[in-house]
Amino acid sequence: MMVIIVVVILSLNTAVLGQTSSSSLPSSSVNRTQTWTDKLNNLKIEFTYSPDNPAIDAPTELKFNVLNLQTGSHLKDLSARIVVLTNSGGQQRSFKFTNISAADGNFSVKYLFPDSGSYQVISKIDSKDSSALASSFNVFVPFQPPGAINVMAS
Repeated sequence: MMVIIVVVILSLNTAVLGQTSSSSLPSSSVNRTQTWTDKLNNLKIEFTYSPDNPAIDAPTELKFNVLNLQTGSHLKDLSARIVVLTNSGGQQRSFKFTNISAADGNFSVKYLFPDSGSYQVISKIDSKDSSALASSFNVFVPFQPPGAINVMAS
C-alpha cells in the first residue's frame, strides 16, 4: 500500500509540473546498471549500487547519473529526493533522503538494508532546465544466514 501511495504522489507531482508519462520501465544490463528513460524530455537516469551484492546492515551506495539523451552530457544543478521502500521482513518500511544536491548530474546516498528481500528505490529529480523526472529502480538483498551477517559486517 505504501508503494502505491508514494508512486501516486510522485505521479501527481510530475503531472503538476507538466510532464506526461513517457518514461519506460527500468532496463538492466550485465553490470547491474538500471536505466530509466524519459524520451519526451530527452533525459535518462542511470542507477547502480555498490557492492553488487548488498548485505543486511552494511552500507550500500545507491548511485545516480542524470544525462541528456541526445548529447550524453550530465544535467547540471539538480536537486533530488530518494525513497527506499520494502515489504520485506513482513512489514512495510520506507526511508527518505531529501534535499540532495548534484551540481554535475551525479549523486549518491548510502543506505543500510535492514532485511533481505526486494526493495524499490524511487527518485524525484528536479532541474532548472527541464520538468521533474520521477523514476523507480529495484535492489535485491539476498538472504543471509544469521552467522554470516556478523562476519560480513566485520
